[in-house]
Amino acid sequence: MDNNYYVTIIMEFNNNYKEVKKELFEEIPPFAKFNFQTPNLLEITYYLTNVTDKNATIKYLTKFLSNRKTCNLKKLELESTDEDTYPDELYLYRTWRKRYNYTKKIIKNSQLHFSNPETFNDPFDCNLQIELVANEPIDSFKNKIGVCCLSAKGNKILMWSHYADKHNGICLKFDAKKLRNSLGLKEGKPTSILKVIYDEEYPKKTDDLQLKVKKFFSYKHVGWNYEEEYRLIRGEAANENISFSPEALIGVIFGCKTSIEVKDELAKIVHRLNKNRQVPIKLYEAQMSSGKFELDIVPYSD
Repeated sequence: MDNNYYVTIIMEFNNNYKEVKKELFEEIPPFAKFNFQTPNLLEITYYLTNVTDKNATIKYLTKFLSNRKTCNLKKLELESTDEDTYPDELYLYRTWRKRYNYTKKIIKNSQLHFSNPETFNDPFDCNLQIELVANEPIDSFKNKIGVCCLSAKGNKILMWSHYADKHNGICLKFDAKKLRNSLGLKEGKPTSILKVIYDEEYPKKTDDLQLKVKKFFSYKHVGWNYEEEYRLIRGEAANENISFSPEALIGVIFGCKTSIEVKDELAKIVHRLNKNRQVPIKLYEAQMSSGKFELDIVPYSD
């Protein structure tokens, strides 16, 4: 056993100690002797330094640290979908109301709402029976996780029907990379972007903590595959509005049934915003294709 390596592992453990859950230690024999109601880090460090079976102890420590590096459950620092595999643009379908118009705030204030998964319309969504460490169900902290759902396409007929007021609303077009990189920049909290996986079968069990959390937040039944969904995930952000760079919003699409009053109101807002932007927000409208069950997204001229 290399003592220098052993000491390094202990020091790294100490750096992570404050975010360790009591239940985790109860699964690790070297720590079972301590009273974690009133933990004493100096006592634990002394024990680790002088323990006889260092090989066994380091096995538990490295496993713990590996999980900590892979997925920080408190901050939810997930490895995001690779930039090469998520689209350049992401789309958010929205209603447009005269009163309590949150969509207007997204455009004017550059903020996105991160929802509590409990509010989702699919009872299985973020509700899979998956356990993490020490027999702790993941849903014990899921209500603290914020999720913002977007789509890879802005011309999905059912998405307009279900999420944009039956084609009377709008769809916001974002630069995916700018959006992800700028979300919560002031708060210093990471934002992960995950591609939703659609399957007929319930996800199989795995011992990989990172994969467990990814499946929990991104696995849905194949019946939802028309959404082509990508998710922005943030820890400790449920029901919060998170700021993003105004430059991340690059387009607004009107539905094929959006009223002229809404178009005029939104066009005025966008023209005002464009006066202070390097790259203007572009306006589009969805039009029914001739002879096909498709929507064409074309430039809008007001």
